[in-house]
Amino acid sequence: MTKIGDKDQALIRLIQDDLPHDRTPFLSLACKLGWTEEEVLNRIRLWMDQGIIKRFGALVRHHNLGFQGNAMVAWYVPSSDLDRIGTRMADYPFISHCYERPVRSDWAYNLYTMFHAKDSDQLESLVKKVSEETGAKKYRILYTVKEWKKKSMRYI
Repeated sequence: MTKIGDKDQALIRLIQDDLPHDRTPFLSLACKLGWTEEEVLNRIRLWMDQGIIKRFGALVRHHNLGFQGNAMVAWYVPSSDLDRIGTRMADYPFISHCYERPVRSDWAYNLYTMFHAKDSDQLESLVKKVSEETGAKKYRILYTVKEWKKKSMRYI
């Protein structure tokens, strides 16, 4: 495992924010650090190989793309079916998040999925489709009312 020193922390600070919006974002980062582009890419590859970085992802503003039907769907799934159904739900392209969470005495739902659709009618149709295809019949659609924050995590 690589020790994360001061030089590495400087790179982490840069890559945990938005990458530069240009054709060579890693070269731009390298210039800010006084590194070569190859050094930046090699360090990121090393961290990915070691599991320090799991993935790079894009934070998409789904409303700007025309997706107005967005909701968290809470599902009750028997624990014996949770792996099978959770894995199946995670494969749907219109589901961006799929998590197991503990149940509570007043809230029995244990699987949570974030759906994205053009509008609420399409969203409800997709939820019904997923319910029918997976056999998960008990669910609650929790529509997004307002978004206060959508941002990547900052570690340093």
